[in-house]
Amino acid sequence: MRLKTLRALLIIVSTLPFALVGLLVAQLISGKRVSKHARRDLLSRASVLITGGRMTKALHLARSFRALGWRVVLTDSVKYEYCGPRFSGAVDTFRIHQDLSKVGEIAYLNSLNQIIIQENIDLVVPVSSPKSSLPDAKLQSIVDAEIQKGTKQKATVVFHGTPEQISTVDDKFTFCEKASELGLPAPNVFRITSYAEVEQFALANYPGQPFIFKSINYNPTARLDNNVFGSGDKEELLAYARSVEISNKKPWVLQTYIEGQEYCTHGTAVNGKLTLFCCCESSAFQVNYAHVHKPAIEQWVTTYVAKAGLTGQYSFDFIEDRQGNIFPIECNPRTHSAITTFYNTTKLAESYLANEDVPERNTSETFNSIVPEPEAKPTYWLAHELHRIAEPLPGETPIHALKRIWNGKEAVYEPFDPKPFFMLHYVHIPYLLLNALLRGNKWKRIDFNIGKIVEVGGD
Repeated sequence: MRLKTLRALLIIVSTLPFALVGLLVAQLISGKRVSKHARRDLLSRASVLITGGRMTKALHLARSFRALGWRVVLTDSVKYEYCGPRFSGAVDTFRIHQDLSKVGEIAYLNSLNQIIIQENIDLVVPVSSPKSSLPDAKLQSIVDAEIQKGTKQKATVVFHGTPEQISTVDDKFTFCEKASELGLPAPNVFRITSYAEVEQFALANYPGQPFIFKSINYNPTARLDNNVFGSGDKEELLAYARSVEISNKKPWVLQTYIEGQEYCTHGTAVNGKLTLFCCCESSAFQVNYAHVHKPAIEQWVTTYVAKAGLTGQYSFDFIEDRQGNIFPIECNPRTHSAITTFYNTTKLAESYLANEDVPERNTSETFNSIVPEPEAKPTYWLAHELHRIAEPLPGETPIHALKRIWNGKEAVYEPFDPKPFFMLHYVHIPYLLLNALLRGNKWKRIDFNIGKIVEVGGD
Protein backbone atom coordinates (compact mmCIF):
# COMPACT_ATOMS: atom_id res chain seq x y z
CA MET A 1 0.00 0.00 0.00
CA ARG A 2 2.87 2.40 0.79
CA LEU A 3 4.35 1.69 -2.66
CA LYS A 4 0.99 2.49 -4.23
CA THR A 5 0.86 5.79 -2.34
CA LEU A 6 4.45 6.70 -3.26
CA ARG A 7 3.74 5.93 -6.92
CA ALA A 8 0.74 8.28 -6.90
CA LEU A 9 2.80 11.04 -5.27
CA LEU A 10 5.63 10.63 -7.79
CA ILE A 11 3.22 10.94 -10.71
CA ILE A 12 1.83 14.16 -9.25
CA VAL A 13 5.29 15.63 -8.58
CA SER A 14 6.49 14.80 -12.11
CA THR A 15 3.79 17.00 -13.64
CA LEU A 16 4.27 19.92 -11.24
CA PRO A 17 6.57 22.05 -13.48
CA PHE A 18 4.05 21.96 -16.33
CA ALA A 19 1.21 22.87 -13.97
CA LEU A 20 3.14 25.84 -12.58
CA VAL A 21 3.71 27.21 -16.06
CA GLY A 22 0.06 26.71 -16.89
CA LEU A 23 -1.05 28.47 -13.70
CA LEU A 24 1.20 31.45 -14.40
CA VAL A 25 -0.05 31.80 -17.98
CA ALA A 26 -3.69 31.54 -16.86
CA GLN A 27 -3.16 34.19 -14.19
CA LEU A 28 -1.57 36.58 -16.69
CA ILE A 29 -4.21 36.06 -19.37
CA SER A 30 -7.19 36.29 -17.03
CA GLY A 31 -5.99 39.17 -14.85
CA LYS A 32 -8.65 41.63 -16.00
CA ARG A 33 -11.49 39.19 -15.59
CA VAL A 34 -10.36 38.21 -12.10
CA SER A 35 -10.29 41.85 -11.02
CA LYS A 36 -13.76 42.47 -12.43
CA HIS A 37 -15.03 39.37 -10.65
CA ALA A 38 -13.53 40.53 -7.34
CA ARG A 39 -15.24 43.95 -7.51
CA ARG A 40 -18.60 42.24 -7.32
CA ASP A 41 -17.96 41.89 -3.60
CA LEU A 42 -18.95 45.54 -3.25
CA LEU A 43 -22.43 44.62 -4.40
CA SER A 44 -22.89 41.84 -1.83
CA ARG A 45 -26.16 42.12 0.04
CA ALA A 46 -26.30 38.67 1.59
CA SER A 47 -23.98 35.88 2.76
CA VAL A 48 -24.14 32.19 1.94
CA LEU A 49 -22.38 29.39 3.83
CA ILE A 50 -21.51 26.38 1.66
CA THR A 51 -20.34 23.22 3.42
CA GLY A 52 -18.37 20.33 1.90
CA GLY A 53 -15.70 22.73 0.70
CA ARG A 54 -13.43 19.99 -0.66
CA MET A 55 -15.93 19.02 -3.37
CA THR A 56 -16.11 20.33 -6.93
CA LYS A 57 -19.86 20.78 -6.57
CA ALA A 58 -19.25 23.19 -3.67
CA LEU A 59 -16.90 25.16 -5.91
CA HIS A 60 -19.57 25.47 -8.61
CA LEU A 61 -22.12 26.70 -6.08
CA ALA A 62 -19.60 29.23 -4.76
CA ARG A 63 -18.88 30.58 -8.23
CA SER A 64 -22.57 30.82 -9.07
CA PHE A 65 -23.54 32.62 -5.85
CA ARG A 66 -20.59 34.99 -6.16
CA ALA A 67 -21.61 35.84 -9.72
CA LEU A 68 -24.96 36.99 -8.28
CA GLY A 69 -23.14 39.28 -5.86
CA TRP A 70 -23.37 37.13 -2.73
CA ARG A 71 -20.61 36.92 -0.14
CA VAL A 72 -19.44 33.30 -0.05
CA VAL A 73 -18.18 31.50 3.05
CA LEU A 74 -16.87 27.98 2.46
CA THR A 75 -16.31 25.42 5.20
CA ASP A 76 -14.97 21.92 5.80
CA SER A 77 -13.19 19.91 8.49
CA VAL A 78 -9.49 20.29 9.31
CA LYS A 79 -8.70 17.15 7.29
CA TYR A 80 -9.59 19.11 4.16
CA GLU A 81 -8.23 22.51 5.15
CA TYR A 82 -6.06 22.74 2.01
CA CYS A 83 -8.86 21.85 -0.40
CA GLY A 84 -8.74 23.46 -3.83
CA PRO A 85 -12.05 25.39 -3.71
CA ARG A 86 -10.98 27.45 -0.67
CA PHE A 87 -8.48 29.23 -2.95
CA SER A 88 -11.12 30.24 -5.48
CA GLY A 89 -11.62 33.90 -6.25
CA ALA A 90 -15.31 33.25 -5.59
CA VAL A 91 -14.68 32.42 -1.92
CA ASP A 92 -14.45 35.33 0.51
CA THR A 93 -13.76 33.30 3.64
CA PHE A 94 -12.88 29.69 4.46
CA ARG A 95 -13.79 28.34 7.90
CA ILE A 96 -13.02 25.03 9.58
CA HIS A 97 -15.77 23.17 11.42
CA GLN A 98 -15.53 20.21 13.77
CA ASP A 99 -15.11 16.79 12.19
CA LEU A 100 -18.43 14.93 12.52
CA SER A 101 -16.78 11.50 12.58
CA LYS A 102 -14.50 12.53 15.46
CA VAL A 103 -16.58 14.79 17.72
CA GLY A 104 -20.12 13.57 17.10
CA GLU A 105 -23.28 15.24 15.90
CA ILE A 106 -23.82 17.85 18.62
CA ALA A 107 -20.32 19.33 18.51
CA TYR A 108 -20.36 19.27 14.72
CA LEU A 109 -23.65 21.19 14.52
CA ASN A 110 -22.62 23.65 17.22
CA SER A 111 -19.45 24.46 15.30
CA LEU A 112 -21.49 25.17 12.17
CA ASN A 113 -23.86 27.30 14.22
CA GLN A 114 -20.98 29.38 15.53
CA ILE A 115 -19.76 30.02 11.98
CA ILE A 116 -23.29 31.07 10.99
CA ILE A 117 -23.41 33.58 13.85
CA GLN A 118 -19.88 34.91 13.41
CA GLU A 119 -20.16 35.29 9.64
CA ASN A 120 -23.71 36.74 9.75
CA ILE A 121 -24.98 34.09 7.34
CA ASP A 122 -28.33 34.44 5.54
CA LEU A 123 -28.41 31.12 3.71
CA VAL A 124 -26.75 27.76 4.33
CA VAL A 125 -26.40 25.36 1.40
CA PRO A 126 -25.14 22.04 2.76
CA VAL A 127 -22.99 20.11 0.30
CA SER A 128 -23.38 17.14 2.57
CA SER A 129 -21.34 13.98 2.77
CA PRO A 130 -23.27 10.72 3.11
CA LYS A 131 -22.65 10.77 6.87
CA SER A 132 -23.67 14.39 7.38
CA SER A 133 -26.93 14.44 5.39
CA LEU A 134 -29.12 13.64 8.40
CA PRO A 135 -27.20 15.76 10.97
CA ASP A 136 -27.35 18.72 8.55
CA ALA A 137 -31.15 18.40 8.62
CA LYS A 138 -31.07 19.28 12.33
CA LEU A 139 -29.13 22.51 11.86
CA GLN A 140 -32.21 24.66 11.18
CA SER A 141 -33.68 23.93 14.61
CA ILE A 142 -30.41 24.89 16.28
CA VAL A 143 -30.24 28.16 14.36
CA ASP A 144 -33.89 28.94 15.16
CA ALA A 145 -33.27 28.25 18.85
CA GLU A 146 -30.62 31.00 18.87
CA ILE A 147 -33.23 33.51 17.69
CA GLN A 148 -35.70 32.39 20.34
CA LYS A 149 -33.03 32.83 23.02
CA GLY A 150 -32.23 36.29 21.71
CA THR A 151 -28.58 35.45 21.00
CA LYS A 152 -29.15 35.82 17.26
CA GLN A 153 -31.17 38.58 15.63
CA LYS A 154 -31.16 37.67 11.94
CA ALA A 155 -32.93 34.62 10.54
CA THR A 156 -30.91 32.06 8.61
CA VAL A 157 -32.36 29.59 6.13
CA VAL A 158 -30.76 26.14 6.00
CA PHE A 159 -31.52 24.82 2.53
CA HIS A 160 -32.14 21.21 3.44
CA GLY A 161 -34.96 18.81 4.12
CA THR A 162 -36.41 18.03 7.53
CA PRO A 163 -34.93 15.12 9.51
CA GLU A 164 -38.01 13.06 8.63
CA GLN A 165 -37.70 13.76 4.91
CA ILE A 166 -33.98 13.09 4.83
CA SER A 167 -34.16 9.85 6.82
CA THR A 168 -36.96 8.58 4.57
CA VAL A 169 -35.22 9.08 1.23
CA ASP A 170 -31.72 8.25 2.52
CA ASP A 171 -32.87 4.73 3.45
CA LYS A 172 -33.02 2.50 0.36
CA PHE A 173 -35.91 0.54 1.88
CA THR A 174 -38.14 3.37 3.12
CA PHE A 175 -37.47 5.37 -0.06
CA CYS A 176 -38.89 2.65 -2.30
CA GLU A 177 -41.76 2.12 0.11
CA LYS A 178 -42.53 5.85 0.08
CA ALA A 179 -42.44 5.99 -3.72
CA SER A 180 -44.93 3.13 -3.94
CA GLU A 181 -47.10 4.85 -1.32
CA LEU A 182 -47.18 7.97 -3.52
CA GLY A 183 -48.30 5.91 -6.50
CA LEU A 184 -44.97 5.95 -8.31
CA PRO A 185 -43.25 2.88 -9.81
CA ALA A 186 -40.46 1.42 -7.66
CA PRO A 187 -38.62 -1.92 -7.43
CA ASN A 188 -39.43 -4.54 -4.80
CA VAL A 189 -37.17 -4.20 -1.77
CA PHE A 190 -36.59 -6.19 1.43
CA ARG A 191 -34.79 -4.93 4.53
CA ILE A 192 -32.10 -7.29 5.87
CA THR A 193 -30.75 -6.83 9.41
CA SER A 194 -29.14 -10.21 10.10
CA TYR A 195 -27.37 -13.06 8.40
CA ALA A 196 -30.28 -15.30 9.40
CA GLU A 197 -32.63 -13.20 7.26
CA VAL A 198 -30.34 -13.77 4.28
CA GLU A 199 -30.49 -17.53 4.91
CA GLN A 200 -34.29 -17.37 5.09
CA PHE A 201 -34.70 -15.31 1.92
CA ALA A 202 -35.99 -17.64 -0.82
CA LEU A 203 -34.17 -16.58 -3.97
CA ALA A 204 -35.54 -19.70 -5.65
CA ASN A 205 -39.05 -18.22 -5.41
CA TYR A 206 -38.06 -15.53 -7.93
CA PRO A 207 -36.98 -17.44 -11.06
CA GLY A 208 -35.56 -15.12 -13.67
CA GLN A 209 -35.58 -12.20 -11.24
CA PRO A 210 -32.14 -11.36 -9.80
CA PHE A 211 -31.63 -9.24 -6.69
CA ILE A 212 -28.93 -6.78 -5.79
CA PHE A 213 -27.63 -6.82 -2.21
CA LYS A 214 -26.79 -3.29 -1.02
CA SER A 215 -25.84 -1.62 2.23
CA ILE A 216 -28.38 0.95 3.42
CA ASN A 217 -25.61 2.84 5.16
CA TYR A 218 -23.11 4.46 2.83
CA ASN A 219 -20.17 2.13 2.21
CA PRO A 220 -17.49 3.74 -0.02
CA THR A 221 -15.75 0.42 -0.73
CA ALA A 222 -18.57 -2.18 -0.90
CA ARG A 223 -20.68 0.07 -3.16
CA LEU A 224 -18.57 -1.01 -6.14
CA ASP A 225 -18.84 -4.75 -5.44
CA ASN A 226 -20.52 -7.01 -7.97
CA ASN A 227 -23.31 -8.20 -5.70
CA VAL A 228 -26.15 -9.31 -8.00
CA PHE A 229 -27.61 -12.75 -7.30
CA GLY A 230 -30.08 -14.83 -9.31
CA SER A 231 -32.45 -17.57 -8.16
CA GLY A 232 -29.68 -20.18 -8.33
CA ASP A 233 -27.03 -18.11 -6.54
CA LYS A 234 -28.04 -18.70 -2.91
CA GLU A 235 -24.62 -20.02 -1.88
CA GLU A 236 -22.88 -17.04 -3.49
CA LEU A 237 -25.26 -14.68 -1.69
CA LEU A 238 -24.58 -16.38 1.64
CA ALA A 239 -20.83 -16.21 1.05
CA TYR A 240 -21.04 -12.49 0.31
CA ALA A 241 -23.25 -11.91 3.36
CA ARG A 242 -20.67 -13.64 5.54
CA SER A 243 -18.01 -11.21 4.28
CA VAL A 244 -19.84 -8.07 5.45
CA GLU A 245 -21.33 -6.82 8.72
CA ILE A 246 -25.12 -6.99 8.91
CA SER A 247 -27.06 -5.73 11.95
CA ASN A 248 -29.83 -3.36 13.01
CA LYS A 249 -27.25 -0.57 12.97
CA LYS A 250 -25.81 -1.70 9.64
CA PRO A 251 -28.83 -2.89 7.66
CA TRP A 252 -28.81 -4.03 4.04
CA VAL A 253 -31.47 -4.47 1.37
CA LEU A 254 -32.24 -7.07 -1.25
CA GLN A 255 -33.68 -5.06 -4.12
CA THR A 256 -35.03 -6.21 -7.46
CA TYR A 257 -32.19 -5.89 -9.96
CA ILE A 258 -33.28 -4.31 -13.23
CA GLU A 259 -31.05 -4.48 -16.29
CA GLY A 260 -30.83 -1.34 -18.35
CA GLN A 261 -29.28 2.10 -18.58
CA GLU A 262 -28.57 3.81 -15.29
CA TYR A 263 -29.19 7.54 -14.83
CA CYS A 264 -28.24 9.92 -12.07
CA THR A 265 -30.07 13.17 -11.39
CA HIS A 266 -29.82 16.28 -9.29
CA GLY A 267 -32.93 18.12 -8.20
CA THR A 268 -33.19 21.35 -6.22
CA ALA A 269 -36.62 21.71 -4.63
CA VAL A 270 -38.42 24.52 -2.81
CA ASN A 271 -41.69 23.80 -1.01
CA GLY A 272 -42.56 20.89 -3.29
CA LYS A 273 -41.54 22.64 -6.52
CA LEU A 274 -38.61 21.40 -8.59
CA THR A 275 -36.56 24.53 -9.34
CA LEU A 276 -33.48 22.91 -10.91
CA PHE A 277 -32.98 19.55 -12.58
CA CYS A 278 -30.33 17.69 -14.53
CA CYS A 279 -30.13 14.07 -15.63
CA CYS A 280 -27.03 12.20 -16.85
CA GLU A 281 -26.15 8.70 -17.90
CA SER A 282 -24.46 7.03 -14.96
CA SER A 283 -22.52 4.05 -13.63
CA ALA A 284 -21.17 2.78 -10.30
CA PHE A 285 -18.22 5.20 -10.42
CA GLN A 286 -19.32 8.19 -12.45
CA VAL A 287 -17.00 11.11 -13.21
CA ASN A 288 -18.45 12.29 -16.54
CA TYR A 289 -21.62 14.33 -16.78
CA ALA A 290 -23.69 15.38 -19.78
CA HIS A 291 -27.33 16.36 -19.43
CA VAL A 292 -29.81 14.22 -21.35
CA HIS A 293 -33.48 14.95 -21.84
CA LYS A 294 -35.50 12.18 -20.18
CA PRO A 295 -39.07 13.46 -19.71
CA ALA A 296 -40.26 10.36 -17.84
CA ILE A 297 -37.50 10.70 -15.24
CA GLU A 298 -38.04 14.43 -14.81
CA GLN A 299 -41.78 13.85 -14.39
CA TRP A 300 -41.15 11.14 -11.78
CA VAL A 301 -38.89 13.48 -9.79
CA THR A 302 -41.31 16.40 -10.16
CA THR A 303 -44.19 14.26 -8.89
CA TYR A 304 -42.25 12.83 -5.94
CA VAL A 305 -40.97 16.25 -4.88
CA ALA A 306 -44.48 17.72 -5.09
CA LYS A 307 -46.32 14.91 -3.29
CA ALA A 308 -43.68 14.70 -0.53
CA GLY A 309 -43.51 18.51 -0.20
CA LEU A 310 -39.73 18.55 -0.35
CA THR A 311 -37.27 21.40 0.08
CA GLY A 312 -33.56 20.80 -0.39
CA GLN A 313 -31.29 18.91 -2.75
CA TYR A 314 -32.18 15.39 -3.84
CA SER A 315 -30.18 13.14 -6.14
CA PHE A 316 -32.36 10.32 -7.47
CA ASP A 317 -30.80 7.38 -9.32
CA PHE A 318 -32.83 5.50 -11.93
CA ILE A 319 -32.71 2.47 -14.20
CA GLU A 320 -34.45 2.51 -17.57
CA ASP A 321 -35.20 -1.06 -18.62
CA ARG A 322 -35.16 -2.39 -22.18
CA GLN A 323 -38.84 -1.57 -22.61
CA GLY A 324 -38.27 2.07 -21.69
CA ASN A 325 -39.80 1.81 -18.20
CA ILE A 326 -38.04 3.80 -15.49
CA PHE A 327 -37.50 2.72 -11.88
CA PRO A 328 -35.81 4.59 -9.04
CA ILE A 329 -33.09 2.63 -7.28
CA GLU A 330 -32.14 5.06 -4.52
CA CYS A 331 -32.07 8.69 -3.48
CA ASN A 332 -29.13 10.54 -1.97
CA PRO A 333 -30.46 13.68 -0.24
CA ARG A 334 -27.53 15.89 -1.09
CA THR A 335 -25.90 17.82 -3.90
CA HIS A 336 -24.85 15.78 -6.93
CA SER A 337 -21.63 16.36 -8.87
CA ALA A 338 -23.84 16.53 -11.96
CA ILE A 339 -24.45 20.21 -11.13
CA THR A 340 -21.08 20.81 -12.79
CA THR A 341 -23.13 20.84 -16.02
CA PHE A 342 -24.40 24.29 -14.94
CA TYR A 343 -20.88 25.74 -15.18
CA ASN A 344 -21.86 28.35 -17.78
CA THR A 345 -24.89 29.91 -16.07
CA THR A 346 -25.70 31.82 -12.87
CA LYS A 347 -29.08 30.07 -12.81
CA LEU A 348 -27.59 27.36 -10.59
CA ALA A 349 -27.62 29.71 -7.59
CA GLU A 350 -30.91 31.29 -8.66
CA SER A 351 -32.70 27.96 -8.22
CA TYR A 352 -31.94 28.09 -4.48
CA LEU A 353 -33.52 31.52 -4.12
CA ALA A 354 -37.14 30.70 -5.02
CA ASN A 355 -37.90 30.81 -1.29
CA GLU A 356 -39.74 33.63 0.42
CA ASP A 357 -37.43 33.45 3.45
CA VAL A 358 -34.20 33.93 1.48
CA PRO A 359 -32.71 37.41 0.83
CA GLU A 360 -32.31 38.37 -2.84
CA ARG A 361 -34.84 35.68 -3.62
CA ASN A 362 -36.24 34.92 -7.05
CA THR A 363 -39.75 36.37 -6.82
CA SER A 364 -41.12 35.09 -10.11
CA GLU A 365 -44.39 33.24 -9.60
CA THR A 366 -43.77 31.37 -12.87
CA PHE A 367 -40.34 30.11 -11.82
CA ASN A 368 -39.75 26.99 -13.90
CA SER A 369 -37.34 24.14 -13.36
CA ILE A 370 -33.90 25.12 -14.65
CA VAL A 371 -31.94 22.66 -16.78
CA PRO A 372 -28.37 22.97 -18.15
CA GLU A 373 -27.83 25.32 -21.07
CA PRO A 374 -28.06 23.63 -24.51
CA GLU A 375 -24.48 24.65 -25.32
CA ALA A 376 -23.05 23.23 -22.09
CA LYS A 377 -20.31 20.70 -22.79
CA PRO A 378 -19.96 17.38 -20.92
CA THR A 379 -17.88 17.83 -17.77
CA TYR A 380 -14.93 15.67 -16.76
CA TRP A 381 -11.97 15.68 -14.35
CA LEU A 382 -8.63 15.77 -16.13
CA ALA A 383 -6.81 13.51 -13.66
CA HIS A 384 -9.39 10.76 -14.13
CA GLU A 385 -9.19 11.00 -17.91
CA LEU A 386 -5.39 10.90 -17.88
CA HIS A 387 -5.60 7.75 -15.77
CA ARG A 388 -7.98 6.27 -18.33
CA ILE A 389 -5.47 7.02 -21.09
CA ALA A 390 -2.87 4.99 -19.17
CA GLU A 391 -5.36 2.31 -18.09
CA PRO A 392 -8.40 2.38 -20.40
CA LEU A 393 -11.82 1.36 -19.14
CA PRO A 394 -13.15 -2.04 -20.29
CA GLY A 395 -14.11 -1.84 -23.94
CA GLU A 396 -12.29 1.46 -24.44
CA THR A 397 -9.00 2.67 -25.89
CA PRO A 398 -7.02 5.78 -24.93
CA ILE A 399 -8.76 7.54 -27.82
CA HIS A 400 -12.05 7.51 -25.89
CA ALA A 401 -10.51 9.49 -23.03
CA LEU A 402 -8.85 11.90 -25.43
CA LYS A 403 -12.20 12.53 -27.12
CA ARG A 404 -13.83 13.27 -23.76
CA ILE A 405 -11.10 15.81 -23.03
CA TRP A 406 -11.35 17.41 -26.48
CA ASN A 407 -15.17 17.61 -26.52
CA GLY A 408 -15.77 18.38 -22.87
CA LYS A 409 -15.20 20.90 -20.09
CA GLU A 410 -12.81 20.28 -17.18
CA ALA A 411 -15.00 20.50 -14.09
CA VAL A 412 -12.60 22.35 -11.77
CA TYR A 413 -10.55 24.52 -14.09
CA GLU A 414 -11.71 27.98 -15.13
CA PRO A 415 -9.36 30.42 -16.91
CA PHE A 416 -10.61 33.28 -14.72
CA ASP A 417 -10.24 31.17 -11.56
CA PRO A 418 -7.31 28.73 -12.04
CA LYS A 419 -6.07 28.33 -8.45
CA PRO A 420 -8.59 25.67 -7.32
CA PHE A 421 -7.39 23.33 -10.08
CA PHE A 422 -3.74 23.78 -9.15
CA MET A 423 -4.30 23.48 -5.39
CA LEU A 424 -6.48 20.38 -5.75
CA HIS A 425 -3.86 18.45 -7.69
CA TYR A 426 -0.63 19.73 -6.17
CA VAL A 427 -1.51 20.56 -2.55
CA HIS A 428 -4.76 18.99 -1.37
CA ILE A 429 -4.51 15.46 -2.82
CA PRO A 430 -0.74 15.17 -2.06
CA TYR A 431 -1.48 16.28 1.50
CA LEU A 432 -4.09 13.50 1.87
CA LEU A 433 -1.73 10.94 0.31
CA LEU A 434 1.10 11.93 2.66
CA ASN A 435 -1.22 11.50 5.64
CA ALA A 436 -2.21 8.07 4.36
CA LEU A 437 1.45 7.19 3.84
CA LEU A 438 2.46 8.23 7.35
CA ARG A 439 -0.45 6.39 8.95
CA GLY A 440 -0.22 3.34 6.70
CA ASN A 441 -3.90 3.75 5.74
CA LYS A 442 -5.26 1.57 2.95
CA TRP A 443 -7.10 3.31 0.12
CA LYS A 444 -8.85 2.16 -3.05
CA ARG A 445 -8.84 5.20 -5.31
CA ILE A 446 -8.47 8.95 -5.55
CA ASP A 447 -11.69 10.89 -6.17
CA PHE A 448 -10.63 14.23 -7.57
CA ASN A 449 -14.27 15.18 -8.09
CA ILE A 450 -15.05 15.11 -4.36
CA GLY A 451 -11.53 15.93 -3.22
CA LYS A 452 -10.74 12.83 -1.21
CA ILE A 453 -9.00 9.48 -1.26
CA VAL A 454 -11.37 6.61 -0.60
CA GLU A 455 -9.93 4.87 2.44
CA VAL A 456 -11.07 1.58 3.95
CA GLY A 457 -13.28 2.62 6.87
CA GLY A 458 -13.04 6.29 5.83
CA ASP A 459 -15.71 8.97 5.58
